[in-house]
Amino acid sequence: MSNTPTEDINFMGRNNDFNRPYDRPLPKSKLGKRMRAGGFLFALWLGANMVANNVAYVPDNDYVMSRPIETGRYSVIDDKLERKIEGMLSDKSFDYMNRKIDADSWAALLKGSFRSATGDEITQNENYMNVILTIIYQESGYRTSKRWFRTLPFVEKTANDTDGPFQVSVPLGNKIDDPIEMTKYSMKKLDEIVRIYCPDRNISDENVKYILADWNAGKNASRFAAVQSMLVNELGKKISIDGDFGKESIESLRELNSVYGIGLVDSDFDRISSNPHEIFSKDIYGRIVQMFPYAANPVMPDAMVRLYNFLPGVGGVLSYLRGDSKSSSEFAERGTYVFYKIGKK
Repeated sequence: MSNTPTEDINFMGRNNDFNRPYDRPLPKSKLGKRMRAGGFLFALWLGANMVANNVAYVPDNDYVMSRPIETGRYSVIDDKLERKIEGMLSDKSFDYMNRKIDADSWAALLKGSFRSATGDEITQNENYMNVILTIIYQESGYRTSKRWFRTLPFVEKTANDTDGPFQVSVPLGNKIDDPIEMTKYSMKKLDEIVRIYCPDRNISDENVKYILADWNAGKNASRFAAVQSMLVNELGKKISIDGDFGKESIESLRELNSVYGIGLVDSDFDRISSNPHEIFSKDIYGRIVQMFPYAANPVMPDAMVRLYNFLPGVGGVLSYLRGDSKSSSEFAERGTYVFYKIGKK
């Protein structure tokens, strides 16, 4: 008998004789049926969540007219803000974008909220407009709540979430349930940061990264980081340049004061200890900057996002899966890139 393989031998080298016991199909068990049924139900649940949790938030109040969601519109849009949002929707590189939103309604919401916060028109200040669009994209992707997973369109965080499109936390006891009011509140908080670096609200490209960093790390974080950087340079000490002017930074400033005779007194340090932002009052900040002028130049803070500090906690894991920035500097770097992309729309 020839040992030459025949056409009946498959790629595994076995003869296709289905009478052999190891080639017979396995019997369908009850467990298998249940698994298939479970998989089918999961697929149905997944499909329902993909639809339900990515619906548009269409605001409706005295300055916003609701209308059905439209997708794939190619008509000429006169409104600059709406045109930018439409441009983000049609650009697949904005992968975190909620594709089901109505650009016209969102534009009206942002214009009304900006007017409420500043008294100005958002369309007359393009860089400010681009900063707002950047922050909302990075924080929520134009959703009223943040997704648990950045790249998957299901499973929204909705329970007790009043953070809104900007993802701003309100002080305890001041819960804001209405997304429109939350947007107004968020816009006011952003304007406070913008006016630190741009008193006239005319945002320069150079200041964008500091505004974004402060938005992520906290008001004045980039200015605190500048003072911390100065302390490191002058004292040669290892101080975290994180934009959080805590006990370590205050004690270092006290040491600097004793070495260089800046002129600060105990009451000044008491004020700073009670409220770190007091360091920027004219009488204290003026003395520091007079002796060390470069301390007035903002520095990018490297503050770790709180949830990442608690890995492998549930919040930290979800932040990781969502693709959240790990630090304020990363948030600002990503945001600056997004800002310039939006500027081309």
